[in-house]
Amino acid sequence: MRPDISALRPDQLADLLKVRSDDDVPWLVDDRQALEALFRAKLAGPVPLDPSQPDSLPAVLGRPCEEMGAYRSFGELLAAPHAGVAAFRTLKDYAKALARRSRCFAAEATTTALYYAAIAAALVHCDTRITRHGYDDLERYLVQMIEQPWFSADLKVLFRTAGDLCRQRAGEGDEGADD
Repeated sequence: MRPDISALRPDQLADLLKVRSDDDVPWLVDDRQALEALFRAKLAGPVPLDPSQPDSLPAVLGRPCEEMGAYRSFGELLAAPHAGVAAFRTLKDYAKALARRSRCFAAEATTTALYYAAIAAALVHCDTRITRHGYDDLERYLVQMIEQPWFSADLKVLFRTAGDLCRQRAGEGDEGADD
């Protein structure tokens, strides 16, 4: 029996065909304005808590998300200096799950950015690393985020501050952090 490739995501098909979906396949590339608009909408829109919606936090994570009820948007959460680690971890897990389900470059890029923003916010606001990435690797990823032209200045400051913390802690043990 021949395998069915119809269920593969575009990036999986690109890997199968040995091309990069974000660089070499023009119809999958989204321009900077589209990325910026999609990401701003993701940050400014209401926190999706309605479990009947397929992309809501409870539907994607398969659990209730009470810690997110205090925030009107993901942007508000990322800027909240007194938010708890649980809220940032929930946002990170949500973004990671959405990135895995993404079917286009823009959706994957924006949810990956949200993933790293949650990690950066937890590091800056809670002094807690909520990823298995070591400080050296995390700093490198955050620098890549800063280089993206479609992020706001505030978000770049968050990434830069978190990157500075990573640089200060480089070489420290990585035990105890989650994915």
